[in-house]
Amino acid sequence: MNATKTSRHRHEYSIFFFFFFFFFFFFFFFFFFFFFFFFFFFFFFFFFFFFFTPGMSIQFEKVVFILWQWRWITTAVVFAVTYVLGRFYHKVSKYPRGPFPLPLVGNLLALRNVSDLHSKATEWAKVYGDVFTLWMAEKPMVILNSHNAIREAFLERRHEFSGRFQTKMGDLQLQGNHDIFFEDYNPRWKALRKVALLAVRKYAVSDSLENLCKNVVDDYVDSLPHGPQLVDSRTPFFRMLYDVIGVSVYGTRLDGESNEIRRLEEIDREFLEVAPNGLPSDIAPWLAILYRSREKKVEAMFREFREVVDRLFTKAEATYVP
Repeated sequence: MNATKTSRHRHEYSIFFFFFFFFFFFFFFFFFFFFFFFFFFFFFFFFFFFFFTPGMSIQFEKVVFILWQWRWITTAVVFAVTYVLGRFYHKVSKYPRGPFPLPLVGNLLALRNVSDLHSKATEWAKVYGDVFTLWMAEKPMVILNSHNAIREAFLERRHEFSGRFQTKMGDLQLQGNHDIFFEDYNPRWKALRKVALLAVRKYAVSDSLENLCKNVVDDYVDSLPHGPQLVDSRTPFFRMLYDVIGVSVYGTRLDGESNEIRRLEEIDREFLEVAPNGLPSDIAPWLAILYRSREKKVEAMFREFREVVDRLFTKAEATYVP
């Protein structure tokens, strides 16, 4: 956001790149010449032994061939690592400066013992300024720590910062469809937003929504036992919500004691236990390999959730009277 700070940060990373690649290629060429020194020393030292020993010349040729192959493999690996590192840190240089990230993991190691990110972000803001970048693996997350920075990002330049990066959790919820919550900022999102606002305004200004909410709350109050008692309000509020959704979406009130509503409630509770903050693969796709059991659980829950919702819709469609 601040052009002066951004240029200074890029200059700092440029200096880092210079020294990094200088020492990297220094050690690379040192290893390269050491390898060839060892190779030729091995060649001249054992040449006469293998050459003048019966049946050993073929073995010598095999050894030379293997060493020559390893030379090219090592060279290819070194250049591949150099390309990956250069590409990653070139991308890092385009964002506001923050804690130094590592390839593949970013700043995840610095966050492994952090329970409250906002407190840690306040500490980092004293070092890196009000705007800095954290890297969740290879995904940048820009942190804003002042009123002026937030105002500039979300009011003055809101269209430039309106994008949403795609996650596996969002893909599981969308199931190939589109909505205004997980869709990126594009013409489709604008059209969906207009339709959603039109529907909400048309439905909210009428008395039907107010009467529906009033009836649902009154029914819950009437179901409470008389006298002072402790009541767990989590389950009733969940069922009241589905009562409102049932009338709004399916055209009929859903039975809170039905198997479908109970199962939806169980899925919601299981989801909060298994993945309260999303999936590990939302941060880095390769984390799906390390946390495969959790990923499969969440995928199964979303499939079952969709099946239950489809059954409710089929029932409502069969009994719908225009």
